[in-house]
Amino acid sequence: MNTLPDLSQLTHEQLLEFTRQLAMQHQSLAQSNQELEKSNQQLDARVQHLEVTNQQLDSKVQHLSILNAFVA
Repeated sequence: MNTLPDLSQLTHEQLLEFTRQLAMQHQSLAQSNQELEKSNQQLDARVQHLEVTNQQLDSKVQHLSILNAFVA
């Protein structure tokens, strides 16, 4: 992470520019964070769907195992 410059040595215009750049970085990071949160929500939904599918498959395997025991 970048270290802050000695703000006491900056002119008023340099402080304004520094503040503007800081605000732009903050906005960019906030947008990236929002996109990551949306992506995480989508991944959580997929994981939940896969867990349900796995439970259904486990149930079918168990059912087939019981049927197989009767045949054998």
